[in-house]
Amino acid sequence: MKREERDLHRLLVEVSRHYGDRDFERPAISVLRATIVSNTKGARFAIHNALQNFECAIVDLLRHFKAPSAPASDADLRAADAIFAFSCGYQLKNLDDPAPRNRQPGKNNTELATIVTSLLVKYRRPLFVQFEIAAVKEFPDIQKFESTKEDLGTKDVISQFVAMATSHKQKLDSVIVVAHGHHIERCIRLLDKYFPDVRGLRPAQANYFDYDPKECQPRAMGPEEYIVSDFVSMAAMTQDVLPGQVTRCKP
Repeated sequence: MKREERDLHRLLVEVSRHYGDRDFERPAISVLRATIVSNTKGARFAIHNALQNFECAIVDLLRHFKAPSAPASDADLRAADAIFAFSCGYQLKNLDDPAPRNRQPGKNNTELATIVTSLLVKYRRPLFVQFEIAAVKEFPDIQKFESTKEDLGTKDVISQFVAMATSHKQKLDSVIVVAHGHHIERCIRLLDKYFPDVRGLRPAQANYFDYDPKECQPRAMGPEEYIVSDFVSMAAMTQDVLPGQVTRCKP
């Protein structure tokens, strides 16, 4: 077996284990494996289509898709300084006008808002929330910081949250992360890589893994689309490329 073939086989094994541990089911993992194989030539993976624009050496991806982070203990969650809540997709009243100001939260963000509410009951912490979730409800009696109404990638949203915390002299040693169940690991890894002073905590009791076929972002409509988007965005971290430069859908 050639070196390129060995590296590709190893990547497929590592990716399958990684996404299985993140609760993706076999059909979605099969779609991802087929996508990797069909977009690999020699020693390089390259995907260029309407949604993704990325390429790198297969060897650079080996050992990158390690086991996901474990859920945080209740003691760690109680010691957290804030809650970071990240949206998943959106709906539009008018499909001819995709501007952020015309977005509706949709089912995914409505469910995420419910998770935020349940966590605020138990852990009353300042809330940093992406605007699509904030559109669901007011979250009264909590210090709230909302992202700007722009089409931002997760890393840029985190940058806004950290900047707002800094300007208000808010401590951010650790934060409870709220996100779609298939998104939360990437949020934590972005914090770890680009914001190492802020530890992301996964709440064990707050998981949402459903999808909404009425969403306007393909990745938010189902796991088969989402897993490919996530793989490309995760792979981009090995190249120090901003997620927004990797994919045209918000990572």
